[in-house]
Amino acid sequence: MAQTGNFFAYRAFTMQDGQITAAAEAGNRPPAGGAERRRLRIGDRWCVDATTPPAPAVHLHGRTPDKIIRGLNHYVALTLSRHTIYATALALRVDAARQELQWSGGGHPPAFLFRQSNLKLELLESTGLLLGAVDRDDYQTTCSATHFSPGDVLIAYTDGVSEATNPAGVQLGTAGMHWLISETCAAEADPAKWPAAILRAVLG
Repeated sequence: MAQTGNFFAYRAFTMQDGQITAAAEAGNRPPAGGAERRRLRIGDRWCVDATTPPAPAVHLHGRTPDKIIRGLNHYVALTLSRHTIYATALALRVDAARQELQWSGGGHPPAFLFRQSNLKLELLESTGLLLGAVDRDDYQTTCSATHFSPGDVLIAYTDGVSEATNPAGVQLGTAGMHWLISETCAAEADPAKWPAAILRAVLG
């Protein structure tokens, strides 16, 4: 679990038959203490605090990203939205054999795909609404796909990063994230060092 700003990020990964499926979520953090404190975990089990029963175990493998997002929306709508707590999420699947990246987002900030072939960034927009805003029958999202070649790098983050502000109170935003990630990619050849470099720039 990682906390950034007013958001929590939870990630779960499974690998089978050359495929990796991942889900990451960020949710508004309510005031500390009392019955309004909630925790949401994605992976083998979704759960909140003791006042709300845990949902059944959910296995990510074999589920397309859009089905994961629909399931998350249904759970948030049932358990958290009544407390005016909503969430965003990004679900991804990488198929190494087909060299394909699939994604679906529920109101999540756009991810970026760094292409090794041309050293440029591509924007991966969210494909659905904020989680919990509408119930299961009305919620719609799609699964998008793109080529994912050896050397390509996916950069995803939560609202707590893109909503960081400068001394004048101006948020970084998507355009600011694009600039920041582009500068980081150009200055550092090792992608493993990019997350720390981006975080230092945001917090700096």
